[in-house]
Amino acid sequence: MKKLLILIGIIFSISAHAQCFEIESILVDGCDGGNEGKNEMVRFKVGSTPLSVSTLTVNWPSNPWLGVCQSVSTATSVTLINSTILGCGLLKEPIGGILPANSKVLLVTSTDFNPLAQSFTNLTDTLIVIFQCAGNTTGHFANYSLTGTFLRTLTMTFTVPVGCTDAVTYNKTLLLKQDLTIGAQDGGAVEFDAVGNATYVNRGCSGPFIPLSVYAGLNKTLCFNATQLLTASASGPFNTVNWSLGSTATGSFAPSNSLTTTYTPGIGDNGTIKLYCTLTKVCGTGTITTKDSLDITILKLPLPVISSSTNTLCLGQIASLSYSLSNAGSTGTTSVLWSPGSATTSIISSTVATIYTIQVTNSCGFNTANYTVSAIPNPTVSISSSSSPTFCAGGSVTLTATSNVGNYLWTGGATTSTIVASTTQTAIVTSTNACGSIQATIYINVVPVPTVTLSPSSIGICAGSSAIALALTNTPVTYSWSTGASTSTVSLNTAGIYSVNVNNSCGTALGTVTITVGSLPTINIITTSSVLCVAQSASLSLSGSTGTIVWSNGATTSTTSVSSPGVYTATLTTSCGTATNSITILSQITPTLSVSPISATLCAGQTLTLTATSNVSNYFWNIGASTATISVSTPGIKTVTVSNECGSVTASVTVFLNSLPIISLSSNTNSICPNETATLTVTGSQAPYTWSNTSNTGSIVTTNGGTVSVSSTNMCGTTTQTISVSVYTINSSFTANPMVGVKPLIVDFNNTSIGASSYLWDFGNSFSATTQTVSAQTYTAAGNYVIYLYTTNGTCSAVDSVKITVLEEEPYLVIPNVFTPNGDGVNEFFKIKGFNINEFNCVIFNRWGVRLFEWNEIKMGWDGKIDDKDAVDGIYFFIINAKDINAKEIKKQGTFSLIR
Repeated sequence: MKKLLILIGIIFSISAHAQCFEIESILVDGCDGGNEGKNEMVRFKVGSTPLSVSTLTVNWPSNPWLGVCQSVSTATSVTLINSTILGCGLLKEPIGGILPANSKVLLVTSTDFNPLAQSFTNLTDTLIVIFQCAGNTTGHFANYSLTGTFLRTLTMTFTVPVGCTDAVTYNKTLLLKQDLTIGAQDGGAVEFDAVGNATYVNRGCSGPFIPLSVYAGLNKTLCFNATQLLTASASGPFNTVNWSLGSTATGSFAPSNSLTTTYTPGIGDNGTIKLYCTLTKVCGTGTITTKDSLDITILKLPLPVISSSTNTLCLGQIASLSYSLSNAGSTGTTSVLWSPGSATTSIISSTVATIYTIQVTNSCGFNTANYTVSAIPNPTVSISSSSSPTFCAGGSVTLTATSNVGNYLWTGGATTSTIVASTTQTAIVTSTNACGSIQATIYINVVPVPTVTLSPSSIGICAGSSAIALALTNTPVTYSWSTGASTSTVSLNTAGIYSVNVNNSCGTALGTVTITVGSLPTINIITTSSVLCVAQSASLSLSGSTGTIVWSNGATTSTTSVSSPGVYTATLTTSCGTATNSITILSQITPTLSVSPISATLCAGQTLTLTATSNVSNYFWNIGASTATISVSTPGIKTVTVSNECGSVTASVTVFLNSLPIISLSSNTNSICPNETATLTVTGSQAPYTWSNTSNTGSIVTTNGGTVSVSSTNMCGTTTQTISVSVYTINSSFTANPMVGVKPLIVDFNNTSIGASSYLWDFGNSFSATTQTVSAQTYTAAGNYVIYLYTTNGTCSAVDSVKITVLEEEPYLVIPNVFTPNGDGVNEFFKIKGFNINEFNCVIFNRWGVRLFEWNEIKMGWDGKIDDKDAVDGIYFFIINAKDINAKEIKKQGTFSLIR
């Protein structure tokens, strides 16, 4: 009964806390270095009744309670943090100091905290954030330490409703570093359950909230025919759970939408597969997800395959059996048992057939495989013959092989035990089985009937020399020559027919050789021409003895053709010697001729030198000269000719007669006004012409006047003509001051014209004047006015104009201090209004100086978005650079508010 009462008390305490508030987490070791004491945080949850921060008191383990403060500064910090959140979370300050029922609250230890010291990037909840007033600069808790008081207690109380208090205690010696080992490091924090049990964590420089995460569990090993219970764990709020298969997995989940599920492998599961657990949280109109995976290793029964260096054993052999698994990648750890033998024996030696078995086992069961080994003898073979293995051609012998394995292979390809041999050979028979091969050999000698051939059968020799005759036979024989010699060769030196008789045990043969005697060779060379012109050729031919011919130009026939001069030699070779003869072929050049210059012009009274160039030296000119160079003083065609045995050639040059160019220069006028032109024209001779103004055409236009010259040049000299054009001096010009101003605008005019004798002013305001100097004019209406001054000197006239601008009022800018881009169609843009502004630029910054938006047209503005996302409420800065209609610079800067 006592235990039951205690349980009821605990349940009542938990229920009471849940109805008021409950401390859930403390960020003990805050970030931001020496400012840690301003960046510590406490997270708690409000119960079913709203609470007022005005009734809150906190009993820190260290430091006094300074109350709750809310200001523009805290709003700015909250806005900054919200701009960093990538999840669907949000920080909000309480309205009127009221913490709503069931809200999650974050208490920061100072309004003077660093909003970027702790990260809220992955926040997925909405937290109400409150700040202790500034003043405490040291830590409110105690970081990891092995000295002092270990246990630290935080107590928080709301005076309304009565009894609304919660307290939690942690041990500072159990705080964790970021690698989750015990020690001191930024991010050390404590989580508390409903009854105050402490869990020590360290999420680095992150706010004290639980981010959305999932842990799928440890990797598993599973037999192919079993199932596996999987249990994932989640942190942070989520809406749905989903288990899914990796790319190689084929099994199923039951159920697939719960943190705990049972996985049944599919028929295609093999090796290591991946399974995924995914959490989903709804964020407004979107969702965020987090995923984790685990590996399942599927074990299959081992499938052994036995292999051996041989499946038969010969006498004295030892074989080695080995095995492999056809599915080794999916069996895991295995054990082996051989039979006969042991778990490790795979060496066999036997003379009888034996069956070997292997059993391979893993944690899912076992499989076996068998292998049969046979025992066979080593082969033997021998050869016997029916008669002597030596006999005359036309005979034969029977050979018989005997083997214990009954297979035969003779060198001729026969596979029978008996063969008949009728040729000389080494007969070999081979018998083979799995244990190897063995051979037997016998030599067969067939003695042929002799034949004889004399080499050569006919021999020519020169007088006084001798030749060797050789008798060639097909077998060893004895020799008997008609000269009485008994060797295979004889020496012969006289003409005649000689014979040799050869014989052996199987027969005889007869052969003859004919000897002839010859004399020394002679040779003569005949040519069709002994002199060659260019492109000509001569034919050389031989007379005398016949034999092998070689010319010095490489020809080997009795006749050859040559096309270049030189000494040509012919050599004739016979069996009795060599004869040589030579002939010389001369050359003659084909005449060439050229004359320079190829074309010439004579001016009156001049002489001209013409030069002929040739590879021969006999010149004949049509004017009677016979030298290479001549002088001429008259026009006409001059011709020269040269010749030799190979032909003649002629060249000519035409000489022309020329004189100085004749030109005439004229102008359409001799005087021009400013900006008018005069056209000057040259006639005679031919273009190009050379003008003093660099042109080279037949006519030019001048606006500057003065003396202008033109020249024409040919080989006989240059002719120049000049002409003068006068320019009247007149210029119309004046200034106006001021040129821009607000109405009524009084403007003075200063006449700076030159060369004028009369004047006409048009002031653009319906007034005019004809005097050189004029009085000031008053412009009472806003607008643009163009003033003209017309001048003349009786012959020429000129005009000048000036534009003045009269303004209704001075230029200005109107800058708003707030805009509300909330979609209601009112005050949606931050826009600048201006009057008489010619140039404009505006840049928007946030409070940290980050450039957000810029525009250069005054009619544009900012819609309150950054990269198509709404900017947060708050204070923003602007800088304006502009110029008014007078080009006067206008610079403005300041702040404005964005409120949605």
